[in-house]
Amino acid sequence: MALGLNPFVGKAWAVYEAPVERLNLWDGSVRSGKTLNSLAKWIRWLRRGAPAGTLMIVSKTERTAKQNIVDPLLEIFGPRFVRYSAGNHEVWIAGRRHLIVGASDVRAEGKIRGITLAGMYGDEVTLWPESFFAMALSRLSPPGAAFFGTTNPDAPGHWLKRKYLNHADDLGIAHHHFVLADNPNLDPVYVDSIKREYRGLWRKRLIDGLWAVAEGAIYDSIGDHLLVPELPVTDWTIAGIESGTSNPTVFTALSYAGDRLYAHHEWRHDAEDVGQQKTMKDVSRDFAAWREALPQPPEKVYVKPEANALILQMWRDGQKGIHPADDDAPNGIMETAALLGAERLYFHQPTIDVGWEEMASYSWDPKASERGVDRPLPTMDNYPDALRFAVRGSRNRWRHLLATAGA
Repeated sequence: MALGLNPFVGKAWAVYEAPVERLNLWDGSVRSGKTLNSLAKWIRWLRRGAPAGTLMIVSKTERTAKQNIVDPLLEIFGPRFVRYSAGNHEVWIAGRRHLIVGASDVRAEGKIRGITLAGMYGDEVTLWPESFFAMALSRLSPPGAAFFGTTNPDAPGHWLKRKYLNHADDLGIAHHHFVLADNPNLDPVYVDSIKREYRGLWRKRLIDGLWAVAEGAIYDSIGDHLLVPELPVTDWTIAGIESGTSNPTVFTALSYAGDRLYAHHEWRHDAEDVGQQKTMKDVSRDFAAWREALPQPPEKVYVKPEANALILQMWRDGQKGIHPADDDAPNGIMETAALLGAERLYFHQPTIDVGWEEMASYSWDPKASERGVDRPLPTMDNYPDALRFAVRGSRNRWRHLLATAGA
């Protein structure tokens, strides 16, 4: 795609041609074309109607801003049109300088307090704190200033849906909803693949483009068809650790073989059940023994990031490959659910016991759902947490298994 050319047809072309409002929001299915459409419209606005002043690109983190916004623009337009400077946290697009900002928590609001913005392009808006979004709108004060933002659907009680999208007409918001059918360039085989991968909540939100409530079982595609009696010879192994004091401590191994992942060799210590607490030294020693007994020792070990004392103890004990886990619960749960739905994640029945029961019982918190928040119930969650730490930590090694990787 080059400047002056536009490949859009149907709805995407109509949205591209529609007037720019102060607040412009795209939501809907993955791979439906909303990101490409919004970026093309943003560039057109930069060249034809954007006021002078500071421009900003915002995502949950600066890394996701580069991955979801800067990289696609570089791929489409090339380095002559898009110049990225990681050290300066900025990117030049169509001759205009854009600051790059992450909005990962409520402290992010301070990054834009007091600034005047001519425009902001936002990615993954539902992952932002509401306070940051409200502050961003207040910063868009020059005449003609505009906000462009994209998101996948979330809970219907989410603040973006409840306070903005539900009142789009009254607030003068240009709301553009995209579904898979709005992207005629998709291969039917690919569409069929992602429909199989995502089921339940994720199917409703990411494939059907609905703002759906998280309710019932989290891993609703799990079943006995995912249990295997034999563990094959594996190519690599990763471990995940959920550490607790009053709650159980759980280890699990996750291995890859023949385009499948296998969870196996659950280890568990529940102080409440056995009536005995373990010190961090004890747990580190137990892990070392468990590690040596595995068919293939894990290359890397991802430990609950809040378990600083255990991580430090394992480092002191000279254990290799110990890392704080990426505790991004929404993405970790979604990735695990996609692997289960695609039948790419199996469980070695002889060495998974309580963990299997927990995976089948892991459920959404209905009270949190009423507030528009996706949160698992804090029960039967120890093995699921350990497993998603391993899944999330190894995603770059298994992502080719899913058609939706990177979507």
